[in-house]
Amino acid sequence: EAIAFCSFMRLLLSLAVQHDDYTDEQVMKALQAPSKLWAVPPLACCFRPMVQARPFSKGDLVVVRCLLLQFALMTPSVAVAEWSGVLDEQQHEALQVFDVMSLVLAMYALFCLLEATSDRLHERRSHAKFWTLKGTFIANRMMFRIAYRCVEEDVRIGKYCYSRDVLATAWASMVTAALAPLFALLGRYAYPAEELECDDV
Repeated sequence: EAIAFCSFMRLLLSLAVQHDDYTDEQVMKALQAPSKLWAVPPLACCFRPMVQARPFSKGDLVVVRCLLLQFALMTPSVAVAEWSGVLDEQQHEALQVFDVMSLVLAMYALFCLLEATSDRLHERRSHAKFWTLKGTFIANRMMFRIAYRCVEEDVRIGKYCYSRDVLATAWASMVTAALAPLFALLGRYAYPAEELECDDV
């Protein structure tokens, strides 16, 4: 998910500048349309009426990158800590809170970038692109959390023993697979084949 978020940031900037070998200065030049870029969900949308629109700055780009970088570092760190098996239940729940907070900050950064690029990328369906990407992760993560709460014990079938984590992952994967056709249709709308043509990007 962290790699997908960072790749999506690069995709937005590449579409805004119209080539993928861009510099920060080219990004600033491309995103001169004023926007209320920090007054967006999920943290600051309520402040939108009080915020003045302004162009995207290099400082904004640095903050967006830092928020995505912390998520890129937090996600594998949390995974390693959970896989280690040394955490008790209280530590496990605390780690999940930090994981969610990190995710919220990363989503906030992407929403800021979507706001900054909305004027230039309106016809590129940038929001549909984001929700196609994020919807898959939301479905899988949410179902894993729900399944983890519902599955309270390990299960033994014959000579095989399936842990609580394995069962929760299996349920989450099954629901995600069931939703895959819906995300495929959304992906076809958000990422039209015309955008893959070299002269178009």
